Amino acid sequence: MQVEIERTPKALDQGHRAGAGTLGTEAGLADQMRGNDAVDDAQADIADSASGRVDTYNLLLKEMHMPLRIHDIHGIGRTMAQAEALEHELQRLRSAGAPHIGELISRGLARELALPAMVDHSSHVRYVRDQGAWGCGMNAEAAIWDILLDMYCPPNFHPNISVNRMLWAKNFTLSCFPHDKPCGERKPGTVPGLGVPAAAGSALTSTTLGDDPRVYYLVDDQRQYELAWWGDNWHCRAVSADAGGPTAAAGSALTSTTLGGDPRVYYLADDHRIHELAWWGDSWHYRAVSADAGGPTAAAGSALTSTTLGGDPRVYYLADDHRIHELAWWGNNWHYRAVSADAGGPTAAAGSALTSTTLGGDPRIYYLADDHRIHELAWWDDKWHCKPISHHAASYATYEDYLYYEGCATEGSELTNSDGVQWPTNEGDHEISNFRLDRHVLANPGEYRKSVPVTVEDLRYWLAGGPVRVGIWGTHFVALVGYDDTAKRFKFLNSWGDQWVDKWGDKGFGYVDYSNLKAEIQSAQVYQFVPSKATPCLRVKFSHTWRQDVYLWIGIEGATKCKRIWPTGQRQDDSHNLWLTVTLPAGFAWPPTQQNRVYLDVYDCGAHSSSGGLIEEVLTGYDGNYVACADLAGGSVPFKPGKMTRLTVP
Repeated sequence: MQVEIERTPKALDQGHRAGAGTLGTEAGLADQMRGNDAVDDAQADIADSASGRVDTYNLLLKEMHMPLRIHDIHGIGRTMAQAEALEHELQRLRSAGAPHIGELISRGLARELALPAMVDHSSHVRYVRDQGAWGCGMNAEAAIWDILLDMYCPPNFHPNISVNRMLWAKNFTLSCFPHDKPCGERKPGTVPGLGVPAAAGSALTSTTLGDDPRVYYLVDDQRQYELAWWGDNWHCRAVSADAGGPTAAAGSALTSTTLGGDPRVYYLADDHRIHELAWWGDSWHYRAVSADAGGPTAAAGSALTSTTLGGDPRVYYLADDHRIHELAWWGNNWHYRAVSADAGGPTAAAGSALTSTTLGGDPRIYYLADDHRIHELAWWDDKWHCKPISHHAASYATYEDYLYYEGCATEGSELTNSDGVQWPTNEGDHEISNFRLDRHVLANPGEYRKSVPVTVEDLRYWLAGGPVRVGIWGTHFVALVGYDDTAKRFKFLNSWGDQWVDKWGDKGFGYVDYSNLKAEIQSAQVYQFVPSKATPCLRVKFSHTWRQDVYLWIGIEGATKCKRIWPTGQRQDDSHNLWLTVTLPAGFAWPPTQQNRVYLDVYDCGAHSSSGGLIEEVLTGYDGNYVACADLAGGSVPFKPGKMTRLTVP
């Protein structure tokens, strides 16, 4: 038996308020159970009770912002014990993270499906890639990710996932993919990234005197000591004993900077205020900085960090509100400022570390938020700004670890060296936490994929809920997107472009007959991705004889910068057409209006054709709302080689 439910959040609310089990009221769950020719009233009562528990599942999906189209709820309610077991399992899934019906299936809480005769997810495919042989596994994963986003994360308008970010995480260089072997410019296992979360309260401090390093630490009596390099050797000094002032609180952070080339060291005492040890006039001196500057006291165990602005010290700490606060020296006195309140951005995680530096003389402060990402507070143009960052070095055992801890950027947000950008862009870094691989649901603990048997029955079974990655022809990977019992074959999406036309090819798709399954497909895996939040996007569709000749930029009228979204820097691509979805430029405020117009610039270099092409769609969307390009109201718009064509939304 198979039950399909299509619900919007509103429908979920209505169904819940009505107090009726959808499966029981729509068709009579007991009447649909396989293997039951005779259904009595008692079984029908059990089915109605169980259907209420199916509503529980749908409500969990709603709370996770993930109202799904469920293909494989079936056979629930054979016994009350099974129904109770289902409810307990749903509660466990809710506490563990995003629920997925596949977990219930794999744990035996539902029985064999009565599947439809045909499933085809290719209607969700927006971008037929041509990436060559290297990276085919990531191409298949990206295609599956795209399809699942479109199927399961309303409002069905999401940017295409970036294969470049996946390849980068796997230690391939971001460049045109070579045909013989992947490049290796970095040490294996090391990729730029944030890595796993830092230890709560971890902090280090050091500064200089002249050009010589100074390192500061606490000993058992809660006083500061200095390790100083001079005269070709290290020396130790009891700084607190020389300067006076209160001892540090147990577990106090330390931070240091300079004023006029002389060291300044800052710490927390038991009063939760910041105190200073300052070197000048060949000796150490003490000052109660917080008392002079004002502002809230520091949170217990707050991290500290410091830097300078124009040579003057700046000290940063966390208060009980989990926000960053500043003590600034200028005009021969200390002053207070609520930095986080000025800059915006997420609050710091409990126990977050802090660190700081300068860029062009302006302070940069870094901290950990609850998403385990590092965020930056940056001073420029006489005000504070906040953004997430990821240009630190870290080591991951697998590229899946990177996609789990970090996330993945989307197409159009990261260009490669064909555009002069060798590494991922700031905009790509800004969005990655919204697109993350999951490892807690379908697979065994700590694994990212669930291997499934390569049989007609098993592949049909898993395809009912989404695409499947398969190893094919011994050395290649593709995304299985459907099956057809009448034609007795599976359908897959390849990564050899829309002009792939050998015996399997069909505009980027191919087929495997049921009868030849074992000879062609060697392995199969299913993936789960963390549901993403809606983001303002632009979808563009054009037809051409050689899509690599066409360059696309998007921007906001009146802004000084735009971003190129195509080509994305992959290998030479002889595909014709493009249907691509990308995020709108960072900082864009939805919706597009006459005063806030989005533009698309199209340029055909004419290297392979003089006939030009047609722009068929330019559509912006966000959270279920759409604004179309007014220039296309009368139909497709042609573009010619050597000329720039601009279209706007609205």
